[in-house]
Amino acid sequence: MNLRPCLQHPSKFAIALRTLGLLAACWASACTDGGSASPTASSTPRALAAGTPAPPSPLPPSPAAAQAETTAPEVAPECGDGAPLDEAAPTPAPAREDAAHLEAEWKSAFDLKTKGDHQAAALLFEAFHAAHPAAARAVEARLEAGNSWINIGFRARTCGRSNPAAKGSFERASAHLEWVERQSDKALAARARYLLGNTRLYDNDLLAATHEYTLVLERHGAQAEWARRALEKRAEVRRHALDRDGALLDLELYLKQWSGVDKDRANHLSRVRAQTTALGQQAKPFASADWVQGEPRPLESLLGEVVALYFFSTQCSFCDVERDCVADWAARLAGKVRFVGVLVPQQDKQTGAITEPLEVARAETPKKRFDFPVVYDHKLRIATSFLASKPDLVLLDREGRVRWHDSPKNLQPATIELLLAE
Repeated sequence: MNLRPCLQHPSKFAIALRTLGLLAACWASACTDGGSASPTASSTPRALAAGTPAPPSPLPPSPAAAQAETTAPEVAPECGDGAPLDEAAPTPAPAREDAAHLEAEWKSAFDLKTKGDHQAAALLFEAFHAAHPAAARAVEARLEAGNSWINIGFRARTCGRSNPAAKGSFERASAHLEWVERQSDKALAARARYLLGNTRLYDNDLLAATHEYTLVLERHGAQAEWARRALEKRAEVRRHALDRDGALLDLELYLKQWSGVDKDRANHLSRVRAQTTALGQQAKPFASADWVQGEPRPLESLLGEVVALYFFSTQCSFCDVERDCVADWAARLAGKVRFVGVLVPQQDKQTGAITEPLEVARAETPKKRFDFPVVYDHKLRIATSFLASKPDLVLLDREGRVRWHDSPKNLQPATIELLLAE
């Protein structure tokens, strides 16, 4: 008997030992009754009659097998061969322990998601569904796996621009999310379709993103949470596509239906609505002649060019986060889009006093390594005229009209392409 597989499988080893005990009893019985010392089928019934239970057979034996049983000696099974004896099957764990085990697996994956380790979280959520496809949270596990792959793809992008690594993650997310929407849970299906919209947006496909968010509203309008979010995101996508009127319709509908759900969000979107309303208007000339870096470039001298105005401060931590990508966009679009910086001086939060006077701005701005001219915004007049805060990016068309206004991190390649094509 080959014991090597038994050592690798302790439970099967125990089965083999019990089987050997059964054979020993048969041998002893045969010897006592004067029978043959060989444990044949004739000795086995005596052992069974003595009270040793027979292992049940899952299927009735074929005639040939039945004939063979009358003559073939009974041999203990190898641990690595076939299924274990039914009588030696391990006792199932209580349902309460199974539930606790599932909850522990789920918590491990969710904790990784919360910590921002989306790669590890995605793999654990996928493993959870594969191991427990009938569990109550199996569908949710695939949704969370999809959401994690979206975050992986989002981080893999280059300054908001998708790339092969990001696309691979977005494709994996889409496979999970499309499967989830086909399941019976309506709330999870609505969230899955909403996340598909995010996938398309982060992959820079504005048309597909608009389609996905519209499907949320058409198919899952009863799921208020995801319908509300989809309407807000569709308004954003329409702004990126330079569809001012469509974006305003979505914003108005949002504020009419859901302004009381999240007051902070409603206040933010009211500001976005004001900025969107101003799109298409002629930009006002700079109310300043003080330039802290580069050759002066007043707006009236830039007619005929697509212009990007970057509002920032040298003392703004959020601006520092955006610095590298703003510089990257400026370098990438050199010769196509004219970048101009607007330094909006920092103010004391308590008194409102300016903490970044002109001389400080002139000393600190070169340290930011921007390769474009920067005008100083006295008394925040320029920022006020553009309804801008820090950090904001405003795009002007060749006729000097405001066409796009958002955070630099949300800039889409398609938006630039649309402006350059006009």
